[in-house]
Amino acid sequence: MLRRAQAAATNPRCGGLRLPALLLTPVQRIPRYLLLLKDFMDKTDPDHPDMSGLRAAYDKVSDLASLVNNSLRASQDQKTMADLRKNIAGLLLLETAGRTLVREGPVNLVRPRKPYRCVLFNDLLVFAEQIEVRPGGLAGTVTSA
Repeated sequence: MLRRAQAAATNPRCGGLRLPALLLTPVQRIPRYLLLLKDFMDKTDPDHPDMSGLRAAYDKVSDLASLVNNSLRASQDQKTMADLRKNIAGLLLLETAGRTLVREGPVNLVRPRKPYRCVLFNDLLVFAEQIEVRPGGLAGTVTSA
């Protein structure tokens, strides 16, 4: 399988693109179609017989774009949570159905002067005290929820 993917990347029909780049292309087309339909609608007379079809197409592509964006966001959130689970001891215990990650990042408190990692969920704020820094990540433990 890997050999086929590498061979395909050298195929002139693939334009030198690897599989991940080819998979992104269809997703990137959806916003372009939305802009194209919007442009058609702006340049079409409101009384033209095709206007209702353009509106329906625009609404469907808009719904599809929202679905794709939400799916991409959910996928990225899952990846971020998996990374956080690896690096913050005890975080798995705080995961419940319906709890979603809003934002995470470093935070420095004035007292005590220690580096923390702040994880904001839709219903919970967690501070993880940094206990060691490893290459490629932060190790921490949940200190307050």
